[in-house]
Amino acid sequence: MSHPTKIIAHRGGTALGPENSIPTMKRSLKNGAHGIELDVQLTFSDEVVVMHDTSVNRTTNGEGMIEALSLEEIQWLHLDDGSTPPSLIHVLDELALLNPILIIDIKHPKVALPAAKILDHYAREKGYNFTHLIMVSFFHQALARVHEQFPKIITGASLKDMPDSLAACGEFTGSRFVVPAIDILTPAFMKDAQSRGLKVMSWGCDDAASIQKAKKLGVEYIITADPTLPALKS
Repeated sequence: MSHPTKIIAHRGGTALGPENSIPTMKRSLKNGAHGIELDVQLTFSDEVVVMHDTSVNRTTNGEGMIEALSLEEIQWLHLDDGSTPPSLIHVLDELALLNPILIIDIKHPKVALPAAKILDHYAREKGYNFTHLIMVSFFHQALARVHEQFPKIITGASLKDMPDSLAACGEFTGSRFVVPAIDILTPAFMKDAQSRGLKVMSWGCDDAASIQKAKKLGVEYIITADPTLPALKS
């Protein structure tokens, strides 16, 4: 049975602007993306900020480790487009009317439960649908804890290497998704995931060959840096 492919802009859509920037996210959604993948870290003040690295050095005009800075201090900084590094709450508020799928990538185990609490609140009280708020991570034990404490939140177990047990890690974490890199994805993995009732989203789909591979294998969510690539439309 075929499923419509969902296009997810990686880190907001890095081919269209600075990563994890709200203007970049909006640009991606206006240019064909069904959703946004974004990264979250925890600040010194225990607030969830949208940033991939453990420091602000690479993507902002400032310096310092995120865990040593407050959200207020981080929001004095600027990304390359002049926008402020957003909090997860800021993103949820700004994108609410666009109703995108949001894939929230947990970059450290300690941010998992604070982020899950925010998502649970926005799904219950702010008009978001649980099916549009998906947490993914390479930290599978953190996902398992999210599943225990916030069972309505949908999760996905990310993979850099092919595990011996194939898609079983999705079952361990209570996830509905497994999230392998496109270069390790195989027909056997797809078959195993489907037999367990798991959906597959794949990252690193940044050229025509990888996108065609994902489509041929039946990947349901394609994570790409450039949602405008022609191969996504064909």
